[in-house]
Amino acid sequence: MSSSHKSFWVLGMTCASCAARVERALERVKGVRRASVNLTTSKAYVVLEEDVPEELLFEAVRRAGYRPSREEPGATEEERYRALRRDLLLSIPLVALLLLPMLLHLHMPPALEALLSGAVIFWLGRRALRGATIALLHLHANMDSLISLGALASWATSLAGALGLPVPSFGMLGAMMVSLHLGGRALETALRLSATRELRSLLSLRPREATLVQEDGTELTVPAEAVRPGDLVALRPGDRVPVDGVVEEGECFLDESAVTGEPMPVLRGPGDEVRSGSTSLDGFVRVRATRGASDSFAARMAKLVEEAFGGKTPIQQMADRISGLFVPAVLLLSLLSALGWLLVPEVLRSLSDSLSSVLPLRWDRGDGWTTALLSSLSVLVVACPCALGIATPVALASGLGLASRLGILVRNGEAVQTASSVGALVLDKTGTLTLGRPRVVGRTVPEWALPLAASLASLSRHPLSRAVASSGDGALPVEGFREVPGEGIW
Repeated sequence: MSSSHKSFWVLGMTCASCAARVERALERVKGVRRASVNLTTSKAYVVLEEDVPEELLFEAVRRAGYRPSREEPGATEEERYRALRRDLLLSIPLVALLLLPMLLHLHMPPALEALLSGAVIFWLGRRALRGATIALLHLHANMDSLISLGALASWATSLAGALGLPVPSFGMLGAMMVSLHLGGRALETALRLSATRELRSLLSLRPREATLVQEDGTELTVPAEAVRPGDLVALRPGDRVPVDGVVEEGECFLDESAVTGEPMPVLRGPGDEVRSGSTSLDGFVRVRATRGASDSFAARMAKLVEEAFGGKTPIQQMADRISGLFVPAVLLLSLLSALGWLLVPEVLRSLSDSLSSVLPLRWDRGDGWTTALLSSLSVLVVACPCALGIATPVALASGLGLASRLGILVRNGEAVQTASSVGALVLDKTGTLTLGRPRVVGRTVPEWALPLAASLASLSRHPLSRAVASSGDGALPVEGFREVPGEGIW
């Protein structure tokens, strides 16, 4: 069965349960075979069984409580990171003020604690509250729900104390939860930005500009996307081939290592095919385009790499399933903890006494509601923040980015996990695993000839010439230098 796919960005996701909810919403759209949402890059990939209007997909995302976008949220993520970092830095002194009386064994008036903790929770923690509200309106829970529930419950105790009610105040605990949450979100956003930069560096393989040769012979620099099949493109030394085509005029050496993995340059002349993403090392050629930039080899390769970033490995799918159960499980445990201290306090006290010899456990012998509330909030605190959903995709993105810097392009993220079980690697040809930078390892010429060879080779752009030039002192003057592609220099 034939299939097509679409991709777009989703804004507003904060944890793995958010991504899982968007996936389920997209897969409920008629005609969608499978949906995958990458939390690291905030991008959704949808495989279609039939043609589905993009607006239907967007509407499904909106109903789930998130914002679809055709534009990459690079600037948005940068702004989000700066805002999170600013709020985190502002929360630290406020939390320190709330902690100071406890450290000095002093009593802080409940009204002051409610004011300070309220500033942290409602001002600096407004994003978490907004995310929890959206989740509630759409009848699901996420990490923001956990933080907001715990913080609001803590602040309510300080408010009750400020109103004169006999309730212990835990406002400081709510402010601390929000501050920890801000730190976790800032770290996650920084990692997501790093992964996005890795992806952009991979996609830079696609040339941005091309030198178009017009009918009157004049040249015009245009965006690579403007080149159409049949157009004539000029290439000079150092230029990257913008589109796939056939050489019509001239000869040059092309560095095709970025697209084929071959470390040595190849000579291309009239009638030879060239691939976009290759780099001209010398000579001047004119290439007749056979494909547009969007359908070129480099564009197709970049799309494969992008899909590798967006795809999910088996271990990532397992992590997402666990993360999807994490939030409701924590809420349930928090509720059971409170009910336990309210319904069977003596049983829990006896249990904590028996474990106190091996574990640093402490419990409150005071009011049952106080102990229940403190126990419930403690469960929510230890669940903040959840790194499970972000750790696996960030690790995968970082691994793919490192591989790309070493010249390895991975077409499928699952291959990364499969590689851990590989016991032997068989290569079909020599010269595939190289650094791509030839160097001189031996010589048969006399010592006095090295400076001559290095000086002559230093004027050439050929990789072998550069290797010879770096092997000796090339400071001698050269006159009448000539370089003929495919023949050599003299």
